[in-house]
Amino acid sequence: MARATAGTRVKAVDSLNPYLHARGVACMFDNCSTTARLGARKWDPRFDYLLIHVAYPALDDKAVDPTPFGAFERHVLHQVLAVCSQMLPSVALIVA
Repeated sequence: MARATAGTRVKAVDSLNPYLHARGVACMFDNCSTTARLGARKWDPRFDYLLIHVAYPALDDKAVDPTPFGAFERHVLHQVLAVCSQMLPSVALIVA
């Protein structure tokens, strides 16, 4: 299992997330390789259908075991990330 490094976190928080917020996911897809772009466009409707018509209704109907979700919410990693986020310098990133 691969683990994210601090550099990866910084890239996501300081550059990728603001870029996606400013331009949208479609812009990112359009600037990826042909293989990545076609794969993302192919799988998007399938994931969308599964989320809207299968996963969300199952969660609403309480037909899903809540144990894994509780374990995720209580995982120690959330505390670690909270401490790491306090160490980030305040930087205003502008995507034009």
